[in-house]
Amino acid sequence: MNSHPIKDIRELCVFSAHNALKDPPFSKLDLIVCRNVLIYLQPPAQDRLMSVFQYAVRPGGYLFLGASESLARQNKAFSIVDKKHRIFRRKETVAVSLPNLAVYATDKIASDQSAARASTSPEDRLDIDTRRVMERHSPAYVVVDARNDVVRFSGQVAKYLGPSAGAASLDLFALLQRPLRPAARAALQKAMHSRQSAAQKNISIEIDGATHTVDLLAEPVGGGESGFCVLAFLDRGPTPPASARNQEGVGDLEQELALMRERLQASVDELEVNNEEMKSANEEYQSVNEELQSTNEELETSKEEMQSINEELQTVNAELNAKNDTLMRLNSDLKNFLDSTEIATLFLDADLRVTNFTPAMTGLFHLRESDYQRPVTEIAPLFAYGDLAEDVSRVLRTLAMVEREVTTSSGRAFIMRIRPYRRLDNVIDGVVVTFMDVTDRKQLDAERALRSEMVVSSGDAIIGIDAKGVILSWNASAEALYGYTNAEAIGRHVEVIVPPDRRLGELDFRTRINGGERVENYDSVGQRHDGGLVDISVSISPVRDGAGAITGASLIVRDITERVRARERQALLLLELNHRVKNTLATVQSIASQTLSDEPDPRAFREAFQERLAALSRTHTLLSDGDWRGSPLRDVLLAETAPYANGAHRVAVEGPHLKLAPGASLALGMAFHELATNAAKYGAFSVPDGRVQVQWQIENGNGERRLRLEWRESNGPSVIAPNRRGLGSRLIERGLAHQLNGAAELRFESAGVQFVLEAPLASIEAAP
Repeated sequence: MNSHPIKDIRELCVFSAHNALKDPPFSKLDLIVCRNVLIYLQPPAQDRLMSVFQYAVRPGGYLFLGASESLARQNKAFSIVDKKHRIFRRKETVAVSLPNLAVYATDKIASDQSAARASTSPEDRLDIDTRRVMERHSPAYVVVDARNDVVRFSGQVAKYLGPSAGAASLDLFALLQRPLRPAARAALQKAMHSRQSAAQKNISIEIDGATHTVDLLAEPVGGGESGFCVLAFLDRGPTPPASARNQEGVGDLEQELALMRERLQASVDELEVNNEEMKSANEEYQSVNEELQSTNEELETSKEEMQSINEELQTVNAELNAKNDTLMRLNSDLKNFLDSTEIATLFLDADLRVTNFTPAMTGLFHLRESDYQRPVTEIAPLFAYGDLAEDVSRVLRTLAMVEREVTTSSGRAFIMRIRPYRRLDNVIDGVVVTFMDVTDRKQLDAERALRSEMVVSSGDAIIGIDAKGVILSWNASAEALYGYTNAEAIGRHVEVIVPPDRRLGELDFRTRINGGERVENYDSVGQRHDGGLVDISVSISPVRDGAGAITGASLIVRDITERVRARERQALLLLELNHRVKNTLATVQSIASQTLSDEPDPRAFREAFQERLAALSRTHTLLSDGDWRGSPLRDVLLAETAPYANGAHRVAVEGPHLKLAPGASLALGMAFHELATNAAKYGAFSVPDGRVQVQWQIENGNGERRLRLEWRESNGPSVIAPNRRGLGSRLIERGLAHQLNGAAELRFESAGVQFVLEAPLASIEAAP
């Protein structure tokens, strides 16, 4: 039997060593469990132990004894609750007394007296001596229990005692003088019954040769609840002598009274002897009754055991019948399994003889019902395999499985496995050969391998998810696109590759997919492992199982970042082209108008107009080469002066690299064209030795960066300032200053023309 301690109950218990025969008993207990203890004690010790139990258990409490123990002689205080399990209940109407433990406590009291004397204080010694003095003057008394056994003596009790001959006893009525016994019995019975004091007066007894008159006073202790009673002896003193004239008559009466007393006493003694004999006979009858009860209980136990054995036999018989039915059922199931299975199975003994086979084996061997116990080597197989005997011998020798792949003449592929046949008693008794058709599986494996290779080698990210959106497959292109490795992606939700602001829309697509709809080339944005975004095109197809139910989806994701950038660049170029065409047409219109006003002659107008359009065209070419994002200042300057330079030594250019914005490129290109044209007509480019020097620098002033550019002509003809400013001068000074939000100044010095431009760098420099 397994036992498990329960902590809550164990913490409520107090464990201590206790001698039930010697130590003071507990009281008011609800339950005493004393199993298989009484059988090791003698009857007197059993009686004393039961008196302790009677006192310790509260009325209504329970006593639990062993299966071989009984309460035949102590059943007055207990009633039977469960005879079979020896459970008894303390009666509430039977009074019990404090058990007498003096016999067992003598040694302990004696051993403790020396220690008690040593520890007694002067005040305690005075109390003891005072009590001893007062005991000589107080009435003598005894304390008896419910069985009239004396438990305590006090005072001069000896003169009232007259023990009877025979075995020593503490029974009060065996200790008292015979004249006191009837009165004492009557007083004690009245006191215990009424639970009040009772008295018997004027009892004459012989004390020290004289006749004394004694009164007896009986009173229960504690109101009778404890079962103890005090019997006190009140000595009234000697009886006074009679007068001389009455002495003779009194003597006769006293002799007659003495004779009657002797007869009465003889009757009382005879009655007491009869009572003792009746008690002895009653005890013997009780002992015989206990033995009979014990024998009866043993017979009942034997009967119960026989009934239990009979029930066990019936149970075993029922189990055996059930097992027979189960075995028959299992045999039927096994036969049906072997007949219906698609796995061809062949059972061979150690000599390669056929012991059993499934119907599917007829498609691999030419087997018939008559082939049982026939060697399998004599039966021709339908596949090419000649090592069966060798493989069977190897399996029987090594007890390890042998696996082979065989192909029939019809092209069907089978996995053949040879395993040892192991009986339930762990004895090897042949082999089991199984053939599993794997033709369809091999075809599926080949198709799966082809598809897997296509997925792995695909340039598009291919992702498989289940119905809940959990990623199931993740190819190399998906790793490259999103930055998640295969191990990091599989098992996570597909939302990890969707930006948070787009997840609500993705849920709508999952709803469409769950409804069986296919999504083609949906442009969206994905989120990479590092948090970056990537432009993607997604095609989503539902994945169905064999029953047609949607179990997931397949995502084909393509990176369209370059396509989106090209589209954005194309849109930007279209906007820029539209803007530039409008500006160019406006510029051409302005050039035509201004040129016509300055050159009324058609031929001169045509030449000037064409040159200016050519300058504008050259600047447009530079901008087109730079995707209309601007052009370097050096390239614009050299492009406009190249037709007149005739060698690098005529034009000196010096300044840091500066990329001009598209508008600034067109404005400075037209200005450089006008300066170069004027230099070719009237200035440095009109003579072979003429030179032009252009310098620019970026200065910091007034909290902003500014460009300062200077055009200086030298070694040319002497310059005379014109009387009026033409289109070129106005275009250089006014138009350039307006477009660049700066200041432009054209100086006609005698040594050569000078041009100075100052403008904020923010209105000139192209965006990075």
